[in-house]
Amino acid sequence: MQIAGNPPALAVRLATAIRGYDARAECVNNFSTGAGTAIITADLSAADLGDAHWYMLEQAKSAKAADCKRLLFLQETGAAQQSGMAGLAKTAAREWPAMDVHFIELAPGLATVAEAILLAIASGHIETRIDVNGNLNAPQLGATIMPPTTAIERSGGVWLVTGGARGVTAACTIELARQTGGTFVLLGRSKLSDWPEGIAQTDSVLELRGLLAQKAVRDGHKAAPSDINRAARNALAGAEIRATLAAITMAGGNARYYPCDLTDESIVAQTVYTAQADLGTITGLVHGAGVLADRLIMDKTRNEFDRVFGTKVAGVSTVLQALDAAALKHIAFFSSAAARFGNAGQADYAIANEVLNRVAHQLANTLPGARVKSFNWGPWDGGMVDDALARHFEAQGVGLIPIAIGARIFADQILHGNPQQVEILVGDEWTR
Repeated sequence: MQIAGNPPALAVRLATAIRGYDARAECVNNFSTGAGTAIITADLSAADLGDAHWYMLEQAKSAKAADCKRLLFLQETGAAQQSGMAGLAKTAAREWPAMDVHFIELAPGLATVAEAILLAIASGHIETRIDVNGNLNAPQLGATIMPPTTAIERSGGVWLVTGGARGVTAACTIELARQTGGTFVLLGRSKLSDWPEGIAQTDSVLELRGLLAQKAVRDGHKAAPSDINRAARNALAGAEIRATLAAITMAGGNARYYPCDLTDESIVAQTVYTAQADLGTITGLVHGAGVLADRLIMDKTRNEFDRVFGTKVAGVSTVLQALDAAALKHIAFFSSAAARFGNAGQADYAIANEVLNRVAHQLANTLPGARVKSFNWGPWDGGMVDDALARHFEAQGVGLIPIAIGARIFADQILHGNPQQVEILVGDEWTR
């Protein structure tokens, strides 16, 4: 077998343990044909998270290209608290069904590493955690989350919401406004563009592109198709943002929108400073921002990976750095069931959302006065789930979450949910 790791400390220790059983094991930079079993180890304690996770994905590509029959993703708990390796492993298992794929998480200081790995493989579980005594544990799903029946409590507060001006996050924010009457600081990538003068209102990008093209001809302007498309999308985004702000007001809340690049630490810090100077100390955080760049593992590019990973992971990091964590009473992350089950084409998304899950557990431990929830959402009936994705999930027997019900579940859980239940799966289990 061949073992790749960066840094290589865990890989070297594992190879030494395996050789103690008179078995062949070598540390490599990339996997080669004939390896049979490929093991990818990770130590994220001091590494750049984006670089470290891209390394794992590239090594997974290498194992597939080498036609390995078994692929093990291996990490130690203490050194990888913000690891998304489990999401990558489960996605690889879906994309490469002929390959025997496992994610194994070891307790630091485990003496019987080789024996524990063999037991984990024999267990048949894709995801296995092994404690310091060598005992195996496969994570189990909790109880199904149902629509709430709790009474509304007007608790107010100032909430910072990333990605909350559009899509399903907006729907959840509107419901949160209805239940709390709070103030909402909405951060998003889009500018608050005005609607084009002299153009009839529409929510169809195709129709709006046509209307803008006709107007350009009437006005004697030469406009490139890319410029018309950009103008149409900006106008629709602006209209959606304004509709969200109005809906929050109608629900009894107060909201302001700030265009902001979540991956830019200085811009986020300045935006948060300005918002708190105007509206008061932020007491609630909802990180709902996210983008997709679906492509199979073997075809993933670093640029696509960075956009998906950065929005989720760098985004939450910059926001948390800009806030006074001690003042937070509620923290909610929009994670995904893709982190829990894997999803073909979404390795980067599964990785990023698994990192969010682990950050949530860290915050729950360090901020006992805050209610922290990481929502592993199934597919919504709207938002980023287009018709093609909806058909994909229907074929798997996975139902879509109605927006109104999902929003009620969200508000109820972040306001009234069990503080000990940090990670929540909302929706159906994804079978293979």
